Amino acid sequence: MRSRRSLAVLLAALALAALAFGTAAAFGDLDGDDVTSLDEYRAGTDPLRPDTDEDGLDDGVERDVGTNATSADTDGDSLVDGRETGVGTDPLAADTDGDGLDDAREVNALATDPTVADTDGDGLTDGEEVEAHGTDSLRADTDDDGLADGAEVTGYESSPTTPDTDGDGVADGREARVLGTDPTTDDTDDDRLPDAAEVDVYDTDPTSSDTDGDGLDDGVEAADSGPLARADPLARDVFLELDYMRGHRPNATAISLVVDEYANAPIANPDGSTGISLHVAVDDAVPRERTTSELDSLRLRLSYFDNETRGYHHAIVVRDARVAGDSVAGFATTGHLVAQTSGRDGEPYTTRGQAHVLMHELGHAVGLSNDRYEGIDSYDVPHERYESVMNYNAPWETLGYSTDAPFDDWMYLEANMYGPPALAVNLPVPSSVTTNTTTTNATA
Repeated sequence: MRSRRSLAVLLAALALAALAFGTAAAFGDLDGDDVTSLDEYRAGTDPLRPDTDEDGLDDGVERDVGTNATSADTDGDSLVDGRETGVGTDPLAADTDGDGLDDAREVNALATDPTVADTDGDGLTDGEEVEAHGTDSLRADTDDDGLADGAEVTGYESSPTTPDTDGDGVADGREARVLGTDPTTDDTDDDRLPDAAEVDVYDTDPTSSDTDGDGLDDGVEAADSGPLARADPLARDVFLELDYMRGHRPNATAISLVVDEYANAPIANPDGSTGISLHVAVDDAVPRERTTSELDSLRLRLSYFDNETRGYHHAIVVRDARVAGDSVAGFATTGHLVAQTSGRDGEPYTTRGQAHVLMHELGHAVGLSNDRYEGIDSYDVPHERYESVMNYNAPWETLGYSTDAPFDDWMYLEANMYGPPALAVNLPVPSSVTTNTTTTNATA
């Protein structure tokens, strides 16, 4: 309830107005703010001042827009109501655009648009940028890495304030938009070769751990020292350690024949070359045993395989290979093979005969099996139909894998070649391209 003094003041003002302008004017709009003196009295505004709270809006305008004509800052956002209407903000809402920042802070301190929640259009509200991420709400890409701040935060989970989140030497934008790599890890394909080295040094695929598809990770092939120093991450390699029983060392020419078959394989490599480099390391001469069963071969492998876990297949040439007690020319599983250099009668195989057995069993070691095609290790499919050394009907001393239907051995290997694990290889990060030796040869 108004005090008697306030009422007395109003009545005195009305009396003066009546003397000066007449009784009708006294009860009309004395200050020209489109509000009658009586209504101003009822609203608590000054009938003699058009802008009671001096906020830049006449009392009548404030009544129309719903603001408080007796308070300069109706919504308490530190912007007077008159300025809010001038800049387009809502004087009834402290945060016009709902971005988490008061209008006054946006206008006076940040220079962001208080009527647009995301001033720079980067997918983050101005409030998120300022309060949560420390990004620049006036720049869509704070760190200039080629990715908008919103994409970094909500899409890639990379840092919007660091151009190279994973520190691999490749900007986040290039990783995400050009290379398809993960900007939050320095080795996207987990091949033990940093993305930057793959792209800028080796030209390998940073999104594929095995660019050339030979079963060996790019990282182990790129090493310029160690047991796989001759490997090439852009051309297929097969490494074979070959141990042999004394008196049954394989013929070096026979090995070379198989090496040549692999070198001439109709398989395209990422570097534009064709073929597979077969590296054969003839290693230990082991004690001679009368017969060698599957279990015996495992024992010998455990005893003499020097390059296990180094990306090598293992071969052992024996006097008399046995499967379920029967004498055979050889047998194999993935990564491991056993072969003979002579027949049951002790008569040595010819050079091509040795090559025939070695290529057949090596085919199993790198992934060719009867599970893949019925003609492998079978007499059911004629050689004329499936022309492969993997076919039991293949003429003795013939070499080569199939290159046509019904089953293309080389095509299968191109997509599914098995490479043994290489866990013990040192992988120094190179500073320049290292030219690995890719010449196919046999070590005798």
